[in-house]
Amino acid sequence: MEVEEKKFPSWMGSLIQNTIADTQIGEKASKKAMILAKSDLKEHFERGKDSKGNSWAPPVLRPGGKPLLDKGLLRASMSSGQSHYESSYSTPARVGFTIGSSLPYAAINNFGGVITPKKGPFLAVPLRPFQQKALGIKAKVLFIKQAIIPAREFAYLSAKAVDQIIAIYQEAYQEGIEQRS
Repeated sequence: MEVEEKKFPSWMGSLIQNTIADTQIGEKASKKAMILAKSDLKEHFERGKDSKGNSWAPPVLRPGGKPLLDKGLLRASMSSGQSHYESSYSTPARVGFTIGSSLPYAAINNFGGVITPKKGPFLAVPLRPFQQKALGIKAKVLFIKQAIIPAREFAYLSAKAVDQIIAIYQEAYQEGIEQRS
């Protein structure tokens, strides 16, 4: 997930680029914004709600469990980094940040989708003892034609986080103006 200029007021992008891009102020602001955004994303796992406030679908194979928190690997995989864009004659240098997960199943959990078998007619889903009990079966493997994964949107910034990030960059912009004066 990359926070792009178009998510912020249009006037902000060019002013910030021209005022803080070539200073340490831009990097400091981006780091602060990146930490805030990463924290916001991780909170979505605890809330279990999408960007519209809808609760995530409950886990099918873990009755009573919290979605996406079985082992916490997806939440723990959220990583971030600063992005630096080189300047050219027509575009000033920019500093930003990126947040995301490198886990192969992150996207399907965020957007939802259907998993179908690649080889053979069925998917083989290994079952743990508590899952066998919850489903009332003794089989250690469940064979299914497809798995429908509901969307459980976690990769978004809350309105509060966006407002705080805007404030961080506005403060950096003001600091850049003051340094140039």
